[in-house]
Amino acid sequence: ALRRAIENWRTTNPEIAVSMGAPLLTDEASMLAALNAMRLAGPPFPGEVPDPEEAVIWVGHGSEPPHNAAYRQLAALAARQTPRQYVGCLTGCCGAGETIPALAAAGWKKACLMPLFTVAGHHAANDLGGDGPDSWQSRLRQVGIGTRVLLRGMLKHEAFAAMWIGRLRDAIQKL
Repeated sequence: ALRRAIENWRTTNPEIAVSMGAPLLTDEASMLAALNAMRLAGPPFPGEVPDPEEAVIWVGHGSEPPHNAAYRQLAALAARQTPRQYVGCLTGCCGAGETIPALAAAGWKKACLMPLFTVAGHHAANDLGGDGPDSWQSRLRQVGIGTRVLLRGMLKHEAFAAMWIGRLRDAIQKL
């Protein structure tokens, strides 16, 4: 839909050059780079001792099929690469109803919720770390998993910012 909107705009504004960068998660290589960025940005944080009982759950917005395939693939790669790192979504696949029972079945006692959002706004504050009964934090606590939430968007982490800058460079080179 975004590509169509850009193409429509180009037809009425041919004198202005426009380029669109690639999504962050486009292929396995970009997903492995994202997983590395997640590893670098997640716990343990400076000054902390690694906690072997704490899972790290990165929760993104998600999307409806067929576009949620990237999240499903990222979650599968995370499970193979780093067993304590999980990928969840607010919408579509990898939702709380799927991810939280898997965490409980795996025996995790603690979890650190990390926003897989560009900025940590409403969704991070309410849907991840809120006190309401449907928040990820509340649902984790209901199954006996202690929870902490880091309200820090992806752009606050150097490795993610570097990925976006690379996408911007590619888009500018197309011009």
